[in-house]
Amino acid sequence: MKHPTTRSIRNAAPARRAAALLLTLTCALAAGAQETPAPAAGRINSYEQLIDSLTRADVRFERDDPRNRLKVATVIDGQQTWAEIIWKADNGVCQIVQTLGFRVPPEHLAAVESATNRINHVMSYPGFYINHEQNVPYCQHVVILRPEDGGLPEMVLQQVFRQLRRNVDLFRPALLEVASGKLPADQIVARLSTPDSVKQAETLLQAFVADGADLATLSRQLQPQAGDYARVFKPTLAPQAAAVYGPAWEAGQIVVSPKPGQTTVRVWKATSEELIAGSGDADQFPGGYREVRPHLQPGIVWHRFKFTEPDKTLGMAYDGLVQLDGRWVLFPKPWRVLDRAQPPGDTP
Repeated sequence: MKHPTTRSIRNAAPARRAAALLLTLTCALAAGAQETPAPAAGRINSYEQLIDSLTRADVRFERDDPRNRLKVATVIDGQQTWAEIIWKADNGVCQIVQTLGFRVPPEHLAAVESATNRINHVMSYPGFYINHEQNVPYCQHVVILRPEDGGLPEMVLQQVFRQLRRNVDLFRPALLEVASGKLPADQIVARLSTPDSVKQAETLLQAFVADGADLATLSRQLQPQAGDYARVFKPTLAPQAAAVYGPAWEAGQIVVSPKPGQTTVRVWKATSEELIAGSGDADQFPGGYREVRPHLQPGIVWHRFKFTEPDKTLGMAYDGLVQLDGRWVLFPKPWRVLDRAQPPGDTP
């Protein structure tokens, strides 16, 4: 696969339009070299239909029709950069690429390559790479095109763009430090797991209150990996936690589901030590944590979150959100693991 280049963008869209593309783009993609039927409502089945959708949305872009590419100017941290949509009907995919807005000095290129490999290793969907023609790091996501389903729903591509932008916002600062020689590549995962986790959690959870959010898919991205249970729970509880949570996740019982109108996200955090001592924001967590706290590994930062209507305090409350090596994972109601008769995925 040829890496994207960084050719200058002539007649680029203003930053406002570019931001609108990343946050509210309503289009969907589907493959097929042969003639495709008219799209179902909210779906797109061809490169031409994608162009029509963007045009109707008043998004300005550059066309590269021979290669089925659309290029849009974007702004990241005050820096003008670009995003590209690459339609690959023959391969049955659509590639969405967002550059990180900086070049890597040659003397730090190996370190940034190592850092992106480490990041990709801990991500649910690896997506950070380097354009070696220009030494420009970028993040990408690939959408599978399914014309037999009538095209991809618009909301799916919108969620892909949001996830792509969240990944860029989360990882770009640390990669920039590596590129400048200020942060060793082998420390990037540790750096990402500690700063301002409440703000990061709020950013993550905003996707759940977006219009048309696929709550089941978003929730599955929080499913723990096999080795995560031993990292969060002590040996006295880790095997039982895996035995309880694993089947619940596989059965789709654990779904974060704010109610309509609950668009405000509130987050609290407490370390394992604070939960044991009853300090910090430990009083914001359910009383069940007093039962399970002897079984929690030290040094873990736990998060409780709530979806409410604006200016309201009551809403749908959840807990057990933990960040491990830059990944977010969810262990709801961990005290219920002590009583295997109660599944942890019940609606709060």
